[in-house]
Amino acid sequence: MKLTKRQLRILIEQYVADAEGNVTPPQQYSTDINELLGQAKVGEILLNIYHDAFLNIANEQYSIYKSNISGLDPGKEQGISTLLQSDDRETFVQGFEIASTLELFNDDYESISNAMKDQMLNDQRLQVIISEMNKYLDNPKIMASLIYVDDKAYKPDEFLKIIIDYMTGYDGELKTNRYPKGLARGIKLLGLGPDSNLLTQHIFKPLGLQHLITGKQEKYPYESGFNGSTGLYPFDSGLQRYDLLYGPFSGAESITIGYPASREGKEEYGLAQSSQRVIMLYCNIYCGAEDPYGDTQQYYDNDLGPLISDFGLNFVEYGDGCVIMGDKKMFDEAVADVNSRHKRYSWFTEIKDNYEELVGAFLFEADDSYSGGGFNAPCSGTIGNYEEYYFPGYEREAKADVYDLLSSFNDITARIVMDLEETDKELTERVIDILVKHIGDADSYPDWDNERLFPLLIAALSADSNEGLDGFYKELSDNVTYGLGEVLENLISDLQG
Repeated sequence: MKLTKRQLRILIEQYVADAEGNVTPPQQYSTDINELLGQAKVGEILLNIYHDAFLNIANEQYSIYKSNISGLDPGKEQGISTLLQSDDRETFVQGFEIASTLELFNDDYESISNAMKDQMLNDQRLQVIISEMNKYLDNPKIMASLIYVDDKAYKPDEFLKIIIDYMTGYDGELKTNRYPKGLARGIKLLGLGPDSNLLTQHIFKPLGLQHLITGKQEKYPYESGFNGSTGLYPFDSGLQRYDLLYGPFSGAESITIGYPASREGKEEYGLAQSSQRVIMLYCNIYCGAEDPYGDTQQYYDNDLGPLISDFGLNFVEYGDGCVIMGDKKMFDEAVADVNSRHKRYSWFTEIKDNYEELVGAFLFEADDSYSGGGFNAPCSGTIGNYEEYYFPGYEREAKADVYDLLSSFNDITARIVMDLEETDKELTERVIDILVKHIGDADSYPDWDNERLFPLLIAALSADSNEGLDGFYKELSDNVTYGLGEVLENLISDLQG
């Protein structure tokens, strides 16, 4: 085959050959950034760096307080302290505004953020992280150089700078009810007055401002930083690595490591990542006191289940809780609908890409229906994290994954695939190719899968096989019209005429 110069250039950009002539496409070395972060101890070291920056700010705040409080009448000092210990909003705000007017602390949100950021970026331990990340990327098994957030590439130092920007809390203007993750965000929100949901004396210690109440300099040991009790770290409690799902890259569809690669080349050689996803979101709900199982089942059957189904999403009871799942497109359409209907409520904040908030809105509506204007006590429950399944990811790997899942499943599905493989390998490849393309097209509703269940079924099977959700595929297949075996039989029948 003769290659054009353009095709040759793309090949050179996209592929890496080892000494033995084995050619490997880029961005297939790792789709999980957490291994790199864990090996380089990114979370642990960043916590230490952040703690030191926080400690400096806290000491500086006490120094400001000490120099300006000395000229005050002791009674006035005690009066401010009393106001700030109040849980009454108006009283608290009055004390805060007096302390701010008397310049007892620095409430310049941007300057605090910049001071912390500068210290973190100039900390020598940051260079240790960068060095370790480069070593990881450069080893023979990885053979990479950059971190990709979707199609945008970052060097390790650029990647860490974005994380530090987030940790130090500089966002410009903030929503009034946003919970602070980072010291500067917390001080900014304190200054928002009655509109903030943070007006409480308990926030002073994590902001390094406890001395406004006690008059004494607070000590902040390293241990307190690791459980999130000081500095309002953007970390979950006890987390020793930076969790990308809740950080500055929370909107990313994928984070991978590899060599530079043009989008054009990835598309041409089947390496592009599809934006189509299957979302699985977990929840645990409890209704009633006298007959909790019966009341919860009634809630599922009459209120929550039908509401979820109205949006084309699937509701599956699993274990002690439930799973709401569907194509990302369906979730996004549901978000748009809820935003449109709920915007009339003064308490409602527009939902963007946060599917937990969407389910929270579903639970609010179902709870209102279930309680019947107060006839039944409201249900209580929790919303867990959600998983995202990419099909296809990189197309060749997606085909291999789908084939492996179907052929290894202990069901009629595996027999169909293995029998077809023995009799017609070419048709087998065609079937897998059609299934992968079908998964990646949210508007695909062919006759052999007219309810578009296959993407959900294969995601459930993947969760069952790889995520430890034993029996989840069976729970889903028992609640839908047909299973994987029927999809395969219908597709093969269509292709064979």
